[in-house]
Parts: sequence; structure tokens; C-alpha cells
Amino acid sequence: MHSLVSRAAVFAALTTLLALASSPAMAHIDLTAPGIAGTRQILNFQVGHGCAGDDTVRIEIRLPTEITSVRAVPWQFGTAEVQRNAADVPVAVVWTKTDAAPSDDQLYTVSLRVTVPDMPFSTLYFPAIQTCRSASGVETVAEWIGLPGDPDEPAPALRILPRRFPGWNRYTVPAAITSLSIFDDAEIVWQGDAAYSSNPAIMALIESEPGVSVLTEVVPGADVWVRY
Repeated sequence: MHSLVSRAAVFAALTTLLALASSPAMAHIDLTAPGIAGTRQILNFQVGHGCAGDDTVRIEIRLPTEITSVRAVPWQFGTAEVQRNAADVPVAVVWTKTDAAPSDDQLYTVSLRVTVPDMPFSTLYFPAIQTCRSASGVETVAEWIGLPGDPDEPAPALRILPRRFPGWNRYTVPAAITSLSIFDDAEIVWQGDAAYSSNPAIMALIESEPGVSVLTEVVPGADVWVRY
């Protein structure tokens, strides 16, 4: 462990640029940050554009069953509606505005507060329904509801990361991680003699360091050291 930490410390000393937390553009309604397991968090859904030039007037975010409580954040046009099922469990949040803008030139963000489930290294999906309206009053509905492997447009995805502390964190990975972008908000990730970083400068050092290989995936049950 000492050699692992010292080697990573060399990398850290050679750069001050840390990777910022971000989610990949999975859809045109995107979650703008990962979730932290077991914490209360505000999730921001960014509406990238309207529908074929028409303005967005309604956004519905459907909640996965793992989310059992929610508080909606009012947006620019008023309060949101929290829809519940017969058991009084929230199932969706809807934001609506009365009038459409004359053109699709606005960037909207809707937000809600949830308790992120204690499910590190997993992904939750929030199907989204977007309604747009033309200047003549014609409405168009776009559904962002697809799960991995579905033909539908992809639903906004929340990657859940484990709780972390500044500096080194040790995690045991419960399932295979084939995309290390889940660590893109970390400075560096180590497993054995392999390492990964989303920071191009640190990645170049990893590739040039003798005895260090590039980490491309993590197998189930492996221990990884992650520096935030």
C-alpha cells in the first residue's frame, strides 16, 4: 500500500487539475451530476432543447421505485406537482408553464430533492416526458424513457457513487465496472498495479510510468483505491 500511495502522490504532485463531476450526455434531458449513496441530494435535470423549434411547456420526471420520498423545487413558472400512487408513494414530478416562448431558445433546468439509495456503483433511471407547444398551439410530446438496450430515446440516468472523503478511499466493488467514467470526478483510481484517471495529464503519466498499466475495467469483488 505504501508504494501504491507514494506512486499516486507523485502523480498528484505533478498536476493541480482535478476532474470535475459530470454525467455523460445520455439524453436531451440530462442529470447534471452523479448521486452519492445514502445522502440527501438535489438532482438537476437539464432540458437541452425543445421539439423541432417549439418551446418546452411541460416536463414530467418519473421516479424509480427505489426513490420513496421527494421534494420538488419550483421552477421559473411556479410550483411543481408531485404525483402519488394509491399507497401515497411519489411516482412522478411534473413542471408546467402556461405560455410557450415564440421560439426554442431557452435552456431550462428542473430540480427535485431525494435521498439517494445506498446502492453504490449502480445506476437509476428517471424516464422523462417532454411536451412542447408551437406558436399556433400544436403540442408535441417527446419521450425519453429508454433503458440500456431499448430502442427508445434514453432516459436520464443517475450513476450512484459510494460516499467519499477528501484523499484516499478504499472500495470493494460488488459488480463488474466496465466503464470507468463512473470515477470521472476522482483524481486517480488504483487497482493493483493498474491506474486510471479522467484527467489527460495524469493519464499520460500513468501510461508512461514503468510497471504501471492502464486500468480499463474492475472485476467483481476487487478492491480499488480512489483519490478524490
